[in-house]
Amino acid sequence: MDRPLDEPETVPLVLIEPYAFRLGGHHQRTLLALARAVPGTVVIAPHGIARPTATTLRRAPVTVVAGATVVRARLLLRAAGPLSRQSWAGQKLLRMGRWPDAVRRWPHQITLLARCLVEASALRTARHRAPGTRAGAVTVVVLSASEGLRGTAALLGAGASAVRPRGRHHRGPAAAASGTARPER
Repeated sequence: MDRPLDEPETVPLVLIEPYAFRLGGHHQRTLLALARAVPGTVVIAPHGIARPTATTLRRAPVTVVAGATVVRARLLLRAAGPLSRQSWAGQKLLRMGRWPDAVRRWPHQITLLARCLVEASALRTARHRAPGTRAGAVTVVVLSASEGLRGTAALLGAGASAVRPRGRHHRGPAAAASGTARPER
């Protein structure tokens, strides 16, 4: 036994795939390839998982979590639903006629917020289901992360104490020690 008894066993990789319920595409291929590559991976699918994907993942040494398992995660996931529906309705409504640019952008902004809430829910579930994530000993990957609001998703998903603000060009302590980090402006 190499590790102390009071230290929880850490999971090497947590994969979060918000689109695991869809069949085909690069979402499925990437998820399956990464899950097979690292034994002991935890796969989190906030909206559930397609049956063929689940069947394939059962053959690998992978833990699959469908949905949210913690109260706060469930609240975040439930809040995303009405936002997604509002965005869809806004896109349908604003498709007709000429609207100012600021108005036409609103459905997209609402979509980004809904995706952010789904990702935050999955991050909360990851913290709960994968030992070691609170200490930062695990790699958590959101495979189809939305293009915006990454910091907000991290704050909502991990809690404010778990996210450290970093400079715009910060590349981590190794880069700073080697002198390859860009200086702050």
